[in-house]
Amino acid sequence: MRLSGTASMKSRILFFLPAAALLLQLGCGEKEDTAGAPRIEIERTAIVNYVIDGATLETEDGERIRFLGIDTPEIKKRSEDPPDQPWGRDAANFTTLLLPSGTEIGLGFEKGSREGAYGRTLAYVIVDGEVINALLLREGYGRFKDYGTEMEHGEYLKRMESQARVYGKGVWEGKGRLPTPKYYVASKNGKQYHDPDSDQAPDISPRNQVRLTEESAQRVGLDPGRSVR
Repeated sequence: MRLSGTASMKSRILFFLPAAALLLQLGCGEKEDTAGAPRIEIERTAIVNYVIDGATLETEDGERIRFLGIDTPEIKKRSEDPPDQPWGRDAANFTTLLLPSGTEIGLGFEKGSREGAYGRTLAYVIVDGEVINALLLREGYGRFKDYGTEMEHGEYLKRMESQARVYGKGVWEGKGRLPTPKYYVASKNGKQYHDPDSDQAPDISPRNQVRLTEESAQRVGLDPGRSVR
């Protein structure tokens, strides 16, 4: 199911993962551990205009939201910028698949300052009962970083990061202790995911390409291409 924010959310609600979702079977024997998921109050909502990078977006009213607790690899935004860092474009494009333009998001905050560098708002981004910050860490699209912010939910985010590290996912590529799940490729503008060795894979522009597991592909509503068995 694609994570979409079509249902209107009340301005102040609480998010809590139910006990039934503590362990979900994923590919390659991987288990999704959501035990101890935090209660995060959604103080207000916003509509996504576009995704800037893996952990930053701009809303329809021009506010820039920086995801709390995660540092995703840098991407080239201007001609004078250095090339994309490894997994940076994947992170940005995966976040675009998760939060396409027009998605309604819930915003939760820590108790300290809500403003980060460059005037960006520091927030937990929640859609359809899922903390996107934690999901990105769990899928290996970034590393935990608090940027000096005192974080009530930092330990939970670190635990989500550790899952990616154990399986060598994303930015932890080649460093896992357990088998890494198979990765497929997709376009941030596409509707299918493909085997990376398929005839369809070279047709995806490097700027639009995202590497993702089958579980992640299905999570964002992509269908398997004919190369996927």
